Amino acid sequence: MLIDLIATVAAGFAGAGIALILRHLSGGRIHRGLAPIAAGLAMISYLVWNDYNWFDRTSEGLDERLEVVATYPESAVWRPWSYVVPVTERFMAYDTATVMRNDAAPGQALVNLYLYARRTPPAAMPLVIDCELMRRGNLYNDVQFAEDGSLDGVTWHDMAADDPLIEPICDPA
Repeated sequence: MLIDLIATVAAGFAGAGIALILRHLSGGRIHRGLAPIAAGLAMISYLVWNDYNWFDRTSEGLDERLEVVATYPESAVWRPWSYVVPVTERFMAYDTATVMRNDAAPGQALVNLYLYARRTPPAAMPLVIDCELMRRGNLYNDVQFAEDGSLDGVTWHDMAADDPLIEPICDPA
């Protein structure tokens, strides 16, 4: 967030500097009040650009094993432009290389899910997805494998049929 603030201020100085250079080159025919207007427009332009490009920059920088499965566009009062086109502030990706299946429970898959949100470090969440019963469970420390290979201690949560994890995990192409 500090880098965003520094970049915004730098954009403001650049905008004002360009306006002052134009004023000088025009021999003073451009009003000096253009400098603060140019600074404000440059800062707002940078903020809009940064908002809309965060997801692309972040997702392109992911390891090739990670596949984005869901994005969450949002609108906010302090970003009125986001009401025209919502800004992606969060997304979810899973590690394609670590999807594991258990012979004792063939309808289940273990997967590492990563939650990305702007201005916060990514959070890793190991999950078990039961493709047959359309449910998922978080794999916390109290979850154990039983002798028959099933999982003990999982709290299951129902999944909707259109859940973004169903298709890539349960129906891989």
